[in-house]
Amino acid sequence: MTEDIQQPRRIAFGDKWLALSDHHVEPVSADICTEARLFHETICLGFGSIEWDANNDPVVTVNARLRLSIASATDLRNMIDGMLKGIVVTKEGAN
Repeated sequence: MTEDIQQPRRIAFGDKWLALSDHHVEPVSADICTEARLFHETICLGFGSIEWDANNDPVVTVNARLRLSIASATDLRNMIDGMLKGIVVTKEGAN
């Protein structure tokens, strides 16, 4: 039996603490970026999963679309950069 991981009920945002409303969005895996553009100072990102089997042509299914403010995109970039520091990535992209 698995136990539910308790999520924080509040999250820091600058010097404020905001209530966190979790709608239990299912996690998805992204194999490919399907969209990356700037629109009216909003970063638009899309991600998809590749479905590929032996008998059919491969298909990309879009499974996430994010719209981020410049500030949110910068925070995300900095968080990911911090997570990637120290990881050695080969030419093929595997670690």
